[in-house]
Amino acid sequence: MNVPEEVVRGIATLAEGPLAADAPFHGLVDCTFAILTRERPKECLQECKPLLTVDPIIVKQGHSVLVSIVLEAAKENLDVSALKGLLEDQAMKPANVEYVCSRYEERVMQIRGTLLSHSTFNFPHIVALDWRLDFYIKSNSIERAPCPVYFIRLTTLETGGKTGFIEFTCSWEELQDLLNKLKDATKQVERSAAAFS
Repeated sequence: MNVPEEVVRGIATLAEGPLAADAPFHGLVDCTFAILTRERPKECLQECKPLLTVDPIIVKQGHSVLVSIVLEAAKENLDVSALKGLLEDQAMKPANVEYVCSRYEERVMQIRGTLLSHSTFNFPHIVALDWRLDFYIKSNSIERAPCPVYFIRLTTLETGGKTGFIEFTCSWEELQDLLNKLKDATKQVERSAAAFS
């Protein structure tokens, strides 16, 4: 898991000090997960009774560390055992580790859904392709012009489930060029996937 060094050092805020006690720790974890799943607003940290006795700066530091760890784990789709190992390596109390891991396991899919819905890399997915071949027999300027034209219609599915269409026309040469570029892109994705696996 790619956690910055300052976040790893920040786990010490959760492992010792006023946040390590059961009530403040549980309050912090519950509020953090509620904020990440958008069940409660950010202000719930200031309203949480067990956290009222802890310095607000320490609460914010602990919250930031917990958010960083949980979001990175959810982004990488980490299983509970990997998250548990990271927290145990930083000398966090076993009961607190179990508490974080149980909350993570309950809500990881909600958090992943929130992350995916807010990512900026949401291009529509092509779900269908329709095409037709037409010939121009005659035009206004030329009496006879046998020229094939391809009409392409891509049906797309956007993030919210909305269907869209992309339509264009092209010549045989342009269609061949598009096909070659798609083949090149496919090969590049396969090479990239092989390099990461």
